[in-house]
Amino acid sequence: MNRCFVTNDGSKIVGDPHLGKVFMNGVPLARRGERERLQRQAFVDALDPQGARIHVLLGDLFDRPKVSFETIFFAAEAYRASDPQVDFFVLAGNHDLSRDSTHVSALQLFERMVPNVSVLTRPTRIADDLLAIPWSPWKTAAEVVGEINESAATALGHWDLDGNGPNLIPTKALAQLGIKRVFNGHVHQPRRFERDGIEIINVGSMQPYGHGEGEELYVTIDLEQFKSDPDQYRDKCVRIRLKEGELIDFEVDCLQLQVEASPQNVDLSVDYDEAFDMKALAERARTEAGVPRGIWNQCMAKMASD
Repeated sequence: MNRCFVTNDGSKIVGDPHLGKVFMNGVPLARRGERERLQRQAFVDALDPQGARIHVLLGDLFDRPKVSFETIFFAAEAYRASDPQVDFFVLAGNHDLSRDSTHVSALQLFERMVPNVSVLTRPTRIADDLLAIPWSPWKTAAEVVGEINESAATALGHWDLDGNGPNLIPTKALAQLGIKRVFNGHVHQPRRFERDGIEIINVGSMQPYGHGEGEELYVTIDLEQFKSDPDQYRDKCVRIRLKEGELIDFEVDCLQLQVEASPQNVDLSVDYDEAFDMKALAERARTEAGVPRGIWNQCMAKMASD
């Protein structure tokens, strides 16, 4: 269950793996670690070039700039065991690098361990018509593209697709470079569309990592759906939406469980009591709490002035 894209011109494109991501919330104790093992196996499978001569990972190799050394070692060993006839490239993503230049990131350590992999932190031509444009911790996407002075037919990047943030894909600037097609990481949901004359293929993350990112692993169902065939959800991350009055009074066997209770109609109105005496209530609080009279007089004067 990998989201990869193999092109007709001999390239394999892989979305964000997020190695080092910890799955804890809603995970049964007996199944701790299974989701991480599935993720690692998917990563090893994704490194299979499937006949491609160029293999590109579109950023966020790691889930954070700092992950365990064991995670870095796993990633390095997986690449070192890969086909030596393939050119491997890893773009820096926003989860890989720290904005603090004094910090050494997991990606930087990984780079030292894999002489057979090109780790890219600045725009780089990786083939005649392939231009890799990694995420920058210090420049906006538009600034990065604006500094490029060479053309290509295809770009590979790590951009936002919507909104108006600093990492929004600068399609107009890319079009001026002659870019006709973009393979994009960063956004986890696969998507394909055209903007400013550019075909944008959002590969999606290597696996879905949350609800709304794909039902290969993450499903949202009601209680009756789950009860009808619980075995089919054993290896999925399940969100169960309860109806009013429903309870889960049995053990649920799945990779990860999230429960959404039915919204309750709560009366938040407050009866107004005309006899309500703020000063009397305050005086009672003073005597019961033992606040010195001088301090309390200052508080009361402040209340009166307000």
